[in-house]
Order: sequence, then structure tokens, then C-alpha cells
Amino acid sequence: MASARRLRCIQHVLAPSSQVIGTLTLGDISFLVLASATPSRLPHTTPLDPNDPCTCVHLYVLLQKFVLGQDVFLITQPGPYAEARAHVLQHGKCRV
Repeated sequence: MASARRLRCIQHVLAPSSQVIGTLTLGDISFLVLASATPSRLPHTTPLDPNDPCTCVHLYVLLQKFVLGQDVFLITQPGPYAEARAHVLQHGKCRV
């Protein structure tokens, strides 16, 4: 009984949202940004500067991989740098 309730809860949290809250544009790639089902799980750090050329190049490569459905493995120390890159991908706008 408890396991079925837990499974329903996990399925609800992982269900994709259909509410579009914006568009992420990196160079010639545009991607619709969907609302989070659990905004409390999003990082609360200050996002990276989307005008920084190095940041934009990194995010462009990550978005290309995501759009193509390719796996991406980030090899870095956990912390604000990696979280901020993920945050910009979810909410920011950056042009290359």
C-alpha cells in the first residue's frame, strides 16, 4: 500500500510539465522552457552571466547535446559553478 502511494508520488513529480514559461535561445538553437513541477528543487543560486562568452559556448554545446538526445556527462566538482550552468540552461537567455 505504501509502495503504491510512493510510486504515484514519484510519477507525479517526474511527469513532464506542459506549461511553457519561456524560450531559451543559444545561437541558432531555440528550446522551449517548461515550468517545473517542483520549483522547490531548483537551485537558488545566482545564475551565471549569460553575456560571458565562455559560459555561452559551454551552454551552447550542452543544449546541442540535449536537443539531439545525446548523453552529457559533466565532470566537475559539485558546487555553485555547475549549479549555475544548469540554472541558466533552465531559465536564462544567452546568445552566441
